[in-house]
Amino acid sequence: MTLTKSFARLAAATAVATVTAFGAQASASGSPLFAYFYSGPGQTGTRAEIDLDETGVCHNFAEPARSYDIASTNDIEVYWNRDCRPSEPGYPDFRTGTFSTGELPLPGMSYRVRLGWD
Repeated sequence: MTLTKSFARLAAATAVATVTAFGAQASASGSPLFAYFYSGPGQTGTRAEIDLDETGVCHNFAEPARSYDIASTNDIEVYWNRDCRPSEPGYPDFRTGTFSTGELPLPGMSYRVRLGWD
């Protein structure tokens, strides 16, 4: 990742934190900010926007997810199998942080939004 891209992401995260600290809502419903998963590495390919208001419900990705970009108050569990079926031993599923960007170690096939660390 280039320094410019890193700085832009840091600036965006700082702006989000500032707006949140002053009580501004991300949308009319007060939902968390955003979560995107991408079919390619480095936030490339097809982008899937996650509905962060729908917590605890399993969803399958239309295309396997390989990277993500998240600024949210919720965590997202990513599963390597469809229908949120747990992985084989030795291949633990993945849980994002609330403000994070990165690559998935395996292609994500399904996900579930969680409130914080519930």
